Amino acid sequence: MSAQVHLGLTFYGGISLAVFEAGIAYELVRAVQFSRTEDKPDGVPEIHVDVITGTSAGGLAAVQMAAALAGTNTEAVLAEMLKIWANDADIRKLLPTAAFDQQGLLDNQRLRECAEDVLKLAAEEGGEQRLEDDLDAYLTLTNLSGLREPVALTDDPGAPVFPTTRHVEYEGFRFDDVTDPAQRQRFVDAAVITAGFPVAFPPALKASTEIDEGKPEPERTRFVYVDGGVMDNRPLGRALDAIAEKPAPQRLFFFIDPNETWVPPSYGAGDAADRRIDPWGVYSKIGPVARSDSIFNDLARVRGMYDDLAILDPLSRQAFESPAWRADLLRAYPQVVQRRFNPEAWGLWQMVEKAVGPEVQAAWDRVGRQERFALRARLHEFVDHMVDTTDLTEARAAQIKFAIDTAPGWKGYYEALRGLRETDKRFRQLKYRLWHDHFRHGPRPGTQLSEELQGLVREAFEALDAAAERLRGEREGLARQLLEAADLQGLDLAAATHCQGEIRACFRAYAQAMQVLESLAGIRRTPNLSVRRITPFDIYAEGTDLASVRPLAGGALGSFGGFFDKSWRINDFLVGRLAMRVQLRRHGLIPEGAAFDRYLAWSNGRDAGVIDRLKADPSERDRAAESPECEALRRLATLEFPAGGFASDADKPAPLLAADAMDPGALPGSRVGPIVRQLLDSVRRILRMNQDRPFYRVLRNLLSPLLGVVGGLLLITERSFGLRVPDAGDSTQTFIKRFIWVIGWLAIAAFVLILYMLSR
Repeated sequence: MSAQVHLGLTFYGGISLAVFEAGIAYELVRAVQFSRTEDKPDGVPEIHVDVITGTSAGGLAAVQMAAALAGTNTEAVLAEMLKIWANDADIRKLLPTAAFDQQGLLDNQRLRECAEDVLKLAAEEGGEQRLEDDLDAYLTLTNLSGLREPVALTDDPGAPVFPTTRHVEYEGFRFDDVTDPAQRQRFVDAAVITAGFPVAFPPALKASTEIDEGKPEPERTRFVYVDGGVMDNRPLGRALDAIAEKPAPQRLFFFIDPNETWVPPSYGAGDAADRRIDPWGVYSKIGPVARSDSIFNDLARVRGMYDDLAILDPLSRQAFESPAWRADLLRAYPQVVQRRFNPEAWGLWQMVEKAVGPEVQAAWDRVGRQERFALRARLHEFVDHMVDTTDLTEARAAQIKFAIDTAPGWKGYYEALRGLRETDKRFRQLKYRLWHDHFRHGPRPGTQLSEELQGLVREAFEALDAAAERLRGEREGLARQLLEAADLQGLDLAAATHCQGEIRACFRAYAQAMQVLESLAGIRRTPNLSVRRITPFDIYAEGTDLASVRPLAGGALGSFGGFFDKSWRINDFLVGRLAMRVQLRRHGLIPEGAAFDRYLAWSNGRDAGVIDRLKADPSERDRAAESPECEALRRLATLEFPAGGFASDADKPAPLLAADAMDPGALPGSRVGPIVRQLLDSVRRILRMNQDRPFYRVLRNLLSPLLGVVGGLLLITERSFGLRVPDAGDSTQTFIKRFIWVIGWLAIAAFVLILYMLSR
């Protein structure tokens, strides 16, 4: 195990199953904290989390983890995280009031408040140092409006341009955005959008502020955004791109899958339920099939990346050793810069190349003169090649790479890199504007863009050039500082023909040549990478019949189950913590034995502080007894968790729930009835808001009487709990039986009334 381990994480979407992911995040933050303590046991590496991606409700867990790692008030964030998932992730707090007037069954205002609360707490001074100052976080968004993406397959002016539409977007954040008030609104908006399950929550309507500035409000471009999981429920691919720039002595990547159902491979021999061909059977499979293929494609990409790296590594050595070969590669460098490093700008240029004047052409030519390469990865490779070709020792190389990674200049470099990446959004929106205002009715040969549109295009290219120039300045200054500090000039380079002249010029040529190679290969070098999966089933011992166990409660009711019961959410949160502990031991992040025992004792002590924070919360002070989440943390400290995992559900101690306690039929019926009635009210509200559309008007006329009758029957059922009826007890099963009982008595009464009327 290396002295340092760098982690990347991807949080899947999972609706209420995100509580499990929050437990993973909480426990991993504890492990990061423990790995930085001065008296940590021997064998515990320093753990760094530097890339996080998340989507849907998993995006909320990603935001909370980023706040805990990159904020200055970690313990307060962890306490707030537990409070949010235990108390605020309740469907009763998401049900809309009578004044709610948006297009959703539920109100996402509480989600927004929770995201804001966490980020505000993270920015407060809590007397704690940031755990991470090189963290990138990405949230997946689905743009329902879509961004027009014309694609030309060749550079031939006569080649057809294919109009396509792209819907997935990734909103990126750096570590300092967590505590920056100016970035908070963007962060919160992205968190609410990525968790905006379609129809359940209202979509977001966002106006463009970059290309429509000065336009009247009604004319501004708007995009409709919904849950990021619609397009990319498992953004593993985006995370792999992000970690390519961050080489590490040892890299682990965890993708966190909260799937609560174990599905053994059937190889086409599934049961009849998997072979349904009726319309609903087919429709119900479409979403899961698309999401399943998403992760398959990402994992296949990882496998292909390993294969490609085996081919690329020898070529990397050749690019280092052969000046002539580097020179050949560098002839393609301007085209690589334009097309691979600036794909959004290149796509726009393909649209406007024949419709702009010389000023715009000159602005585009400057884009091709940019110098772009991944600095940290290239520095690491360069030092490794020096070990193979000079008298640089492995020990000295390790010291140099550590100095490279910890140099203070990276902050300015990554700020400049982020500024450059932010121009991508501008080009995406500008392509949308150009398509709408000029190209909508097909190609117009010889027709120039209007002066306004040409001005927007020129300004966008100039902004890209300015951002690239800032990055070049940061990169050049940092590279010079690091290479000089490494004292590589003192090496015996007499026989090393690969470095002709000043070593910094040699490094620059090598770095640019490698960018050409990687572009041709279609990959980014990510050495020392191991990809692992975390699931709720990690808490069970090897050999357990996973088809017979049930670790999570939140998967019930279409994965909305966790929103209905607090004890279910607490169970899933604790399962997440235990699953992460399994991974910490399994991968040597916290070695098994005395080191792990010390970690548990230390973690329990920190959890005691979280309990004190929750008890001191003004909103909790009126409670007569300790809250269930506090009690769960206390019991977790004494929970006996076998090193090999539980052999079955019967082995799980409290506060973990047994399978029968996670049955939807065990939910309190007195709680479910009012919830269903309010959801019916939401359906009526949505039908009313859209009655100008013929389809909804017909639906309203058909459904409104039925919804009113069902709502009345539900209300009568709720009131019937005071009567002597069969199956007494407050459960959903009892509620359903009483609902049927009410319908039966009303049917009998109606029948008697009809007989009476007929007899007259």
